[in-house]
Amino acid sequence: RRGYPGKRAVILNDTAAVQLGGMAKHLHEGYAGSFGQVSGTGTNTCCTAPGEKILKLGAAAHDMIVNLESGMYDGLKQGAFDRELDRASHNPGQKRFEKMTAGVYLGELCHLALRQAAADGLLSPACAEKILALKQVPSCDADRWACGKGMEELTESEADRTVISEIAGFLFERSAQMMCANLTAMAELTDAGLDGKTAIFAEGSLVQKNHIYRPALTGLVEEHLQKRLGRQIELVVEEDTTLPGAAAAALLNLR
Repeated sequence: RRGYPGKRAVILNDTAAVQLGGMAKHLHEGYAGSFGQVSGTGTNTCCTAPGEKILKLGAAAHDMIVNLESGMYDGLKQGAFDRELDRASHNPGQKRFEKMTAGVYLGELCHLALRQAAADGLLSPACAEKILALKQVPSCDADRWACGKGMEELTESEADRTVISEIAGFLFERSAQMMCANLTAMAELTDAGLDGKTAIFAEGSLVQKNHIYRPALTGLVEEHLQKRLGRQIELVVEEDTTLPGAAAAALLNLR
């Protein structure tokens, strides 16, 4: 449209780039299939969907990578703090799955839960006063608290530290549980892991840096996808796969 003949553009979602970049990096490691997963500031997944599941008028039935925008999923039951966060957001009613799982929101969910814990008398009066004075809780702080660290300025007792740690840790574990459900649905859709190994190529600050989320998700994948469903699916956490993934997309579209 801009009058540049002979030019071709490839529009690529970052999660699809993670999937392509992971496959490019592990090309000779025997994976029969792959998923892309981003668990960081936001949440998303993608997979190679069977052609018969995505038939379009006049299009050939071939498999293709589909960006699922799974952060938009709204089929999970929200809790009181999820609904409160959603109402206060700039896009209420949208991206419910992302608001329950993504790093940018987990700190605020922790903040809301701790404020309620303070109001319910689960914390000592001195600790409750400090919690209620907090303007926000960054997700990195919630991560430290979940590990029992960095609470010196908030707490003076082991009981307070235990309550804060359990609340923060639960939110990261719940996020991992919901992501495992997302991945299980993708496995069911694509029959992944039944005829060879499938890799979940994952990237993002939550899965790379958080001390609770990654071990929880790894354990859930092993427990549910591998042991319970008998699928050869494993979590492969990567870094900087979007650049080689973008290059792979460009090369694939040169044909």
